[in-house]
Order: sequence, then structure tokens, then C-alpha cells
Amino acid sequence: MKLENLDDIWGDLRGLSNRDKAVAHGRRGQAALDAAKASGKLEADDKGVKRAWLANLLGVGRSALRQNTELRRITAEFDALAAQVRVSQLASISAIQQRLSEQETNVIDLVKNRARLDRLEAGEIEVVSFEYDKESYTVPVLLWGDTIDEDASDFLRDRVVKDGVSLLTAKRDASILRRFLCHCRRKGWQLRYLTDRRLRDYRSSIRHVDAAILNDEGRNIWARTFNNYLSVIFRFLTWAEKTGRIRGVVELDQAPSQRQRPPVTGRVHYGVMPSGRRIRQWVSIVTLRDKRGNAADRGTPDEPGIRNVHRVAASRRHATRDTLLFLWGEYTGARRASVLGVRLTDLPTREQLDELRLRGSRWGIKIFTKGGTWHTIYPDLFLLDVTLDYVDIERAAIVEINLKKGRPPSQFVFLSQKTGEVLQGDSLTKISIECFRKAGIFDCSYHRFRATYVTKKICVALDAYGSTIQGLSPNSSFIETLVTRVHKDTHHLSPEGLKPYIGRELDRRLRRGQEFKSQELDGEIRTKELHLETTNRRLTKSEEKRQLLRDIDRGDRASAEARLAVLL
Repeated sequence: MKLENLDDIWGDLRGLSNRDKAVAHGRRGQAALDAAKASGKLEADDKGVKRAWLANLLGVGRSALRQNTELRRITAEFDALAAQVRVSQLASISAIQQRLSEQETNVIDLVKNRARLDRLEAGEIEVVSFEYDKESYTVPVLLWGDTIDEDASDFLRDRVVKDGVSLLTAKRDASILRRFLCHCRRKGWQLRYLTDRRLRDYRSSIRHVDAAILNDEGRNIWARTFNNYLSVIFRFLTWAEKTGRIRGVVELDQAPSQRQRPPVTGRVHYGVMPSGRRIRQWVSIVTLRDKRGNAADRGTPDEPGIRNVHRVAASRRHATRDTLLFLWGEYTGARRASVLGVRLTDLPTREQLDELRLRGSRWGIKIFTKGGTWHTIYPDLFLLDVTLDYVDIERAAIVEINLKKGRPPSQFVFLSQKTGEVLQGDSLTKISIECFRKAGIFDCSYHRFRATYVTKKICVALDAYGSTIQGLSPNSSFIETLVTRVHKDTHHLSPEGLKPYIGRELDRRLRRGQEFKSQELDGEIRTKELHLETTNRRLTKSEEKRQLLRDIDRGDRASAEARLAVLL
């Protein structure tokens, strides 16, 4: 079924493609927004519109409010509307339903019946908090419509309470389980009837969907991705077998020999931790062979590679913003979410920046890290200077465009021109992967800029200790001293995860002699060159605008249209 053949946007959308569903959800959101503006009533709190209420009204999961570009815009407008009307009491859904029904829609029937179909099919993840044994926990819960998936939710609860994993890890597991169980529901598979063959069938189905992540070099990126999925699924099935949710379905590790092997079988896998410690794991036999190697073999781009990536980024439509985002990752070591979370209030003014230069001081910015803590980064003053230039010119242009569309300005630094809101993390990852690939570097994304930063810190530490010793033991006192020093500077989540970087840098120094000493200088030169290119682009664009005005004054329509096309 095509979108143009859909009689009612509030009807059943299950026959539409994902693209058409996104368009239909956007139209639902616009209709609801218009009705809310007319009635002046909606459910909101001091942070804005209630996401659960809005998702329930539109018949989508809460994640769609972030992932769908149109719904992100509509959600922002709902937030602005909530601030305008200053809702003091929660309004019932029926207020907007009644308004929409006056516009000849069946939204009342939608909320009670039809909108649940999408949520029932795709599932939804909610986060709940509770107390157990005098401790407070926050765990994700998987929902199908209004029904809790007890097996999956109990598993996620045990992961947090008993295994001690973080909420971030539990939410990742919940997302993988939701996708797998959604596939099982569509196929009519029950957990007690799962087999290795059905897991292979699932592997084939998501390989078709995730074909976009395969790179041109044919490297084993997809094998790693599926193995990550399967490790969560197999852990869930093993947990269900041990807790009696299913019987005789999954082969358990070191279980007594059975006359007939269960339909879901496992095998022993020996792995190596970043620290060099070998571990024994019980995994599904459906896992794919991953030729990636261990953590020490991951590619960290060198200076020529980073230069090529920036050259590619400088040719993109939003060249200034993209190259600046890459520089923030490279020179602060902050993760994707931390960089995108920088606000205008975090930046210094021009006067403060001049004072910092005179005093030789640094400017600190507090960021929220992956480990759930706050720490301070100290961007280079030159980086802050070019960021302020971006705020005054390119970002200001984005804000102006979106103000004309009725969208309020965002408080964040790095914005999307489409929505006027902060650039989404997935968008930044996509941009970085594309730039790396066009630069001839594969299996790399934005996080590798952090790896470059870590490597630079290791170089500084090695220079301080004056060591180029090769073949040091991972547990030697020299390596431990370096790990402690670099971990303090980089706020890496795991100190053990830094050892492969140190070993690789020691090997590289012996292979290349003193070549590495010029890389930091090359990086500084590259940064200044990028700033010069940005300035030249701005001057060229200003000159084009002046020429356009001259053509308009002379009445030269053809020339004016040609110049306008170049500017756009």
C-alpha cells in the first residue's frame, strides 16, 4: 500500500513502508499541533510537553519523537506552546481529541484502538525506578501496547540488580531484545520453539536491513554487529532456561550430557580482554567469524589520514560545522554526546577569551560522561575562537532560517539546519563515517577522533618519561604508571583499555624513529589551514552576495539566478 492510497492518516499503517509511515506520523503530529494551538490545552510539565502523552496521542513510540525529523520539529513546537500557555493543570487527551473530531477525523477511535497497532507491533521501551533491599535502581521495561513483556523485563531487571550493569548497557540490551522479539512476534515464534535455524533466519533478515553498514572494502563490520546482537539474545535465552521460563530449548554450559541436544546450541569461545587476560565464554554456534582482531588492532587514523578526513569534510555543505565538530573530538577527547551537549552558555565571550590569552589561562567546560559522572574539558583557546566565529556566522544563519519557520532558537552550539535543534548523535556518526570512507579510511567513525586524542596524550606522557622501550609487559610498573597518568587526563572508562594504545605507540616509535615528533606540529598547522579555508569560504560567499545584488540592480536576471543557485 502507498501513502497516496491511504484514506485516513489515523488509520492502520501496517501496509506502508517505513518511509511512508514516517510521513504519516508527521502529518498526525501536525494535525495534533494545530488542534492544540486552537484549544490551548495539552499535557505538559516544567520541561515541556509530556513525551509519553504525545507519543500515545500520535500512536508512536517515544523514540520516534527523537528519530523522526518532522516529529522532532513538532515536539519542539509543542514545547514552545507549553511555555506560552503555561499549563498549570494536566489536561486530558479528550480535549484535543474533541477538537480533532470537529475537523472530521476519527482521532478518538485512533487513540482507543488504531494507534495502538503500531506500538503493539514495534514495541516500546520505558524506564522505571524502584527500590530493592534498600537500594534504588532504574531499569528499562519492554512494552507491547499496554502489556509488559515480563520475560524480557525481568531479564533486564536482573542485568541491572544482579549483574550490576549500567542503565546505558541495559537500555542497549533492551533495544536489541525489542528488535528480536518483534521479529519473533511477526513470525509467530514462541521462545520455547526457537531453534538455531530460526536464529540464522533472523540473521539473514537483519543482514538485509542493515546492508548499509557494509563498507566497500568488505571488512567484517557486519559480523561484529550481529555477534553483538546475538550475545544479548543468547544471554537472554540462557537466562530464561536457567530460571525455568523455557525448558530444554537452550544448551547450557557444562550441563550434564543429554540424549538429544537442545534446538538452540552453544559452544565455548576463548577471548582476550584489553588487559591481555584470557576469558572463557559460552556463546551461540550461530555467531559469525570476526576477523577484526583485538582492541590493539583497531585503526587509529594518523596525521595524513586525519588531514584527508578534514579535506573531505571541508567539501560538504555544512563544511564549517562538520570540520569544527571533528576538531572538538580530536582536541578535547570528548565523546559524541558530550560535544553535542555543549551549550552557548558554556562558551566564553570575546572579552573573556582575550583576558584568557593575556593571563595564559584555560577555559573549562563541564560535560556529562559515559560513566555517569561530570568532568571538565579544557578546549584550546584557538578552538574556542573559531567556535565563536561559527556561532556568529554559520550558526546564526541556521537560527535565522528556522526563526522564519516559527522555530525558537536552540541553546546548543551545533545545530541541524533542517530542524534548528541540536544535531542528533546518529547524524554526526553518519557524517563522520561518510567522511572517513571518502578519505579511504574504513571501520572508523566519530569515536576514532577520541582515539586520536588518547594517542596524543600517550605521546606526551612518553615524551615526559623519555621512553621508547619495546616489548614491555602489560603489567610492568612503567606501563602502569603511564596508564594512571593518561587515564587521569582522558577520563577513559576503563584504565585497562588504554594498554593496547600504549603498546601500539611504543611499537610505532621504534618503527618510525623520530617521525612521530613532527605529528603534533603537523596537527597544529592543519588546524590553522582549516581556519584559513573557512575564512576564505566566508569571504567568497560574501563577494558572491555582493555580485548578486549588483546583478539584481542591473536587472540581469540570468546572472542573478546563476549566482543564487551557487549560493544555495
